[in-house]
Amino acid sequence: MNINPYIYFGGKCAEAFNYYKEHLGAQDVELMSFRGSPGEEMSPPEWLDKIMHASLTLGSSTLMGSDGMPGQPYQPMQGSAVSLALDTPDRPSARSLRWPMAARSRCRWRRAFSRNASA
Repeated sequence: MNINPYIYFGGKCAEAFNYYKEHLGAQDVELMSFRGSPGEEMSPPEWLDKIMHASLTLGSSTLMGSDGMPGQPYQPMQGSAVSLALDTPDRPSARSLRWPMAARSRCRWRRAFSRNASA
């Protein structure tokens, strides 16, 4: 059994999925906008290039996402937190991910990971 997360990005879905492709080696990246979809005629013009559905593969996992739906304002999750962990086969693979992720991360773990990376 696998759990495949579906994340709403509030207008930054394409940016996020392209980042994952570039820095994590995601495969089978698919970005489907409202333009050209069955929902196009019901979408306001400012939503036509937003992402209706996206998916990518990382190893045996699938990540899915969207910018949301027209008429449904993006509401960041409150009162809960979600973390996604990357499982790499070895330390060199993990180290290769450290710097691209740390450049955009506000997480405290990057300092601890850097200290322990040679262990």
